[in-house]
Amino acid sequence: MLLPEGPNSCAYVSNNPVNLWDPWGLYDVGFYGAGGNTEGNAALRDYLEGRGGQVYDRTQKGQQQAMDDIKKVREGGDKCLIISGYSWGTRAARDLVNELKKQGIDVDQLNLVDPVNAASRPGSITVPDNVKSADNYYQTSGFPLKGGPAANPGPNVRNHDMSGPNVNHDNIVGRSLK
Repeated sequence: MLLPEGPNSCAYVSNNPVNLWDPWGLYDVGFYGAGGNTEGNAALRDYLEGRGGQVYDRTQKGQQQAMDDIKKVREGGDKCLIISGYSWGTRAARDLVNELKKQGIDVDQLNLVDPVNAASRPGSITVPDNVKSADNYYQTSGFPLKGGPAANPGPNVRNHDMSGPNVNHDNIVGRSLK
């Protein structure tokens, strides 16, 4: 299982670590959005915990806890590293990825779900270049919060506009991460 740039740590799941997983071969972390126990935060928690992953607060303390846990897990060998963020948590996910880049650690999959900025307006996040694959799910049909596309789409950074009837900021996690 080799790519031109080297071994592909996600090939054993048909290069689809979002929907196909191995509880012994990956490490899945995510960051909550604002608002406490919202429908979106609960869906993210259920998704990640159902995959054996961990959800963290979007604060700097939560980001540091995630970094510490990733380092501990990686001591046992490389894992397929998947990072997800919802709402304001997309910024925390991006910030963690940037910190991992400084440590020379690549991220196999980055999932961004309905990124919004601090003013609760649609956010546009630039995916760092140490991410092998990224999916950004957003909607513009809900009120009052609407997400935005990734700033640097391309072959490895895909935008998914989930807008439509009955799709909003609260229920987009359950509709996108399965």
